[in-house]
Amino acid sequence: MAHQQIDTFATDLSPEVQEAVHANSAAGTEKRFDVLATDFGDPNPLRKLAGAIKQHTIENLDQYLAQAETQLAKHGVKTVVMVGTGHFLMIENPARFNPILISAIEEIRK
Repeated sequence: MAHQQIDTFATDLSPEVQEAVHANSAAGTEKRFDVLATDFGDPNPLRKLAGAIKQHTIENLDQYLAQAETQLAKHGVKTVVMVGTGHFLMIENPARFNPILISAIEEIRK
C-alpha cells in the first residue's frame, strides 16, 4: 500500500498520543466483540451472512448504481457516474454545484 499523508502525520505524534489512539481503537474493537458475543452466541453465521451480502452487492454494483441513477433522476437529482473511479455523485441542484468541482470531474473523466 502506498504511503499516505496520514501515515506521516501519525509518525509525528508523540508516543503518548499514539498509545492513546491505539488503546481507544482497541477498546472500541473489544467492545464490539463483547456486544456481538452477548447478542449472538455464535456470531460466525452472522459474519458469513454479512460477507455474502457484501459479495453480492459488489458483484451487482453496476446494476444497483444504474437503478439508483434512474430513481434519482425521476426525482430531479442529476447524477454523475465516473466509471472506473469508484465515484458516484448526486447533484440535487446542478445550477448551484461548485464550478471548480465540475471542472475537476471533467478532468478525471478525460
